[in-house]
This record gives sequence, structure tokens and C-alpha cells, in this order.
Amino acid sequence: MGQGRQLANKTQGEQDKADSLKRRLKEGYAQMAELNLRLAQEGLMADREAYQRI
Repeated sequence: MGQGRQLANKTQGEQDKADSLKRRLKEGYAQMAELNLRLAQEGLMADREAYQRI
């Protein structure tokens, strides 16, 4: 029974690690989304200005 409990604890530890990674990835993607939106908007404005010069 001792080994079964160790396995359960290890599995819970692995789940905690996976949950932490998932949370950090989600936060990172949210931060990048803001940056990507700003860059896309700036690029769109630059494209519009370049098109008007033609």
C-alpha cells in the first residue's frame, strides 16, 4: 500500500506541474496578444500611408 500512495503523490505532483505550466503559457499568450495587436495596428497604418503615397 505504501507504493500505491507514493504513486498517487507523484501523479498529483506531476498534475500540479502540468497545471502550473498551463497557467504560465496562458498568461504568456495573453501578454503576447496585446503586443501582437499593437504591432498589427501599427503595420496597418504604415501600409495605409504607403498606399496613399502611390
